Amino acid sequence: MPTIFFPISGRSLSNPSGYMSVRMLSEILDSNKNFFEPIFSVQTHTHRLHRFNGPSTARSRGETVEEYQARIESDLKLSKKFFRENLGYHPTILALPFGRGLNLDLIAASQKSGIDMVRGFGGDGEVFYKG
Repeated sequence: MPTIFFPISGRSLSNPSGYMSVRMLSEILDSNKNFFEPIFSVQTHTHRLHRFNGPSTARSRGETVEEYQARIESDLKLSKKFFRENLGYHPTILALPFGRGLNLDLIAASQKSGIDMVRGFGGDGEVFYKG
């Protein structure tokens, strides 16, 4: 069964204790060479929006739809840059921090940024959106 890792790309660059470094992520992807089919994937968990109190993937009070979508797109652009420069590809799946913020505006911004699937949580549990 395939395994997907969702690093916070902004923290992988600075590599604070407890977070996966670029080297660790590269080793995970390189280990796929040992299998008939790749069993490991590395996707995005945002670049700077993994905060419980502060900027997150949830829409802020007073933030317009346009401002919200621009903030999401800007963060995903940074994440894509991290993946392209350090791992050689761009992610297509987004796992929302704390599962929060899944809404149609976030999905639209994610799709504009090249994300095909968003994972979050809704009232009935885990929700996947696939575009």
